[in-house]
Amino acid sequence: MTGYNFSKKDCLKSLLAIGFQEQVKNKRRSPHKKYRPTESLLKNIDIQGQRPFIMIPNCSEKKFFLQNAVISQLKVLGGSKLVDEFLKHL
Repeated sequence: MTGYNFSKKDCLKSLLAIGFQEQVKNKRRSPHKKYRPTESLLKNIDIQGQRPFIMIPNCSEKKFFLQNAVISQLKVLGGSKLVDEFLKHL
């Protein structure tokens, strides 16, 4: 799973397009943002012991290097179908 090259902005745009929503911020300041799938997406996902969210660090656009981690987390949450949707919206 190498060769993915997208920016943080493209990643967030694609996550929002396939049905993820930014989790409500808590009182503490965090270096990461959590994106959770909507309830309709959660019904289709079979998660066993896996947290149903994707964490994206609050970093600058130039330093985003977690493309493979985002793709692998999407694969765990929804399989190759969810990954294909994500890549289609990039």
